[in-house]
Amino acid sequence: MPSIEFIARAVIVERKHVLLCQNRKRGYFYLPGGHIEFGETAAHAAARELVEEAGLVIKPSECLCVQEHVFTQKGKRRHEVNVLLRAGISGKRKALAPVQSLEEYIAFSWVAVGDLKSIDLRPEHHVHTITRAAAGERSCVLDSRTK
Repeated sequence: MPSIEFIARAVIVERKHVLLCQNRKRGYFYLPGGHIEFGETAAHAAARELVEEAGLVIKPSECLCVQEHVFTQKGKRRHEVNVLLRAGISGKRKALAPVQSLEEYIAFSWVAVGDLKSIDLRPEHHVHTITRAAAGERSCVLDSRTK
């Protein structure tokens, strides 16, 4: 039986750059985060995933957007509901400091917000929410997309 995946994603912006994950094998980018486990809040899931993937402690501060995305991946239909949360990295560190991945299949990169349209960001409609977040805009909207 097909299922809907609920995913919490952190939008971390520093100096007009956003922290993104990159799939090392396929090259595409996406916002860091991961699946929300039963009984877990989206904020807790995002924070847990960043500790697991990069050893980063983050503090989610607000919901920016909820985006629904239906797509085909490797011939299989997928249905995701992404909760995008504005977050900051806790602790003292230099802005745009490199982030080391603890997982072999992903890398972390700081990407200039102005360059988002020129990279393979998935889903591509996250560009709008990231751009608004970098401009300091606050909103929580429902955005459904089907392909």
